[in-house]
Amino acid sequence: MARLPLMVEMADRLAVIAGGGRAGGIKAAGLLEAGARVRVVSPTLNDASLRTGVAHDRVEWIPRAFTPADLDGVFLAVAATSERAVNRAVHAAARARGVLCLDARDPEAGDIVFASTLCRPPFVVAVSTGGRAPAVARALARHLDQQMGPEWQIYAELMARARDEVKDKVPAPARGSILRTLADLPLLDVIRQRGEPEARAEAAAVIRRAVDDR
Repeated sequence: MARLPLMVEMADRLAVIAGGGRAGGIKAAGLLEAGARVRVVSPTLNDASLRTGVAHDRVEWIPRAFTPADLDGVFLAVAATSERAVNRAVHAAARARGVLCLDARDPEAGDIVFASTLCRPPFVVAVSTGGRAPAVARALARHLDQQMGPEWQIYAELMARARDEVKDKVPAPARGSILRTLADLPLLDVIRQRGEPEARAEAAAVIRRAVDDR
């Protein structure tokens, strides 16, 4: 199944999880980390992390079986019960309301999957196998974490500042070519070999020439 990778803003948006077991706990942890409001609908909470979340008012618990109305006004749904029929009902209720649904037990049956992520601000690198081999996705994310040095963050910040300067000083029709020129510079190698000041000076020279040629 083809998947479109997306970065979704979840801060203060409501996600409902049907199921109070380990699968629901794992998904709740990722949603909470992204800043979402999490509501769990389940007769019982068998997962310790969910119980802790409820005790600390980080997770809202509705202690009963799922009903389709639980997805009214919801941004994201997670089907995480142990019963396939219930999970299918969650997905059907979500689809009827235009709500994206993740099936924690059968990822290919849902609309979305959660990727393994590597967060090195400003980078967020997502790795996914479409839910077929999540352990492999986690292993690759760890490998990338080990390979990604601090120079990448320096490079990203340098390029972000250069982009802002180009937008401020260069007319719109010429910005694209200047930004492409900056992207083609081997600034990452310069940072590694000669340091950030040298890389910043090379970027500044490109922008200065563009401004002088106006």
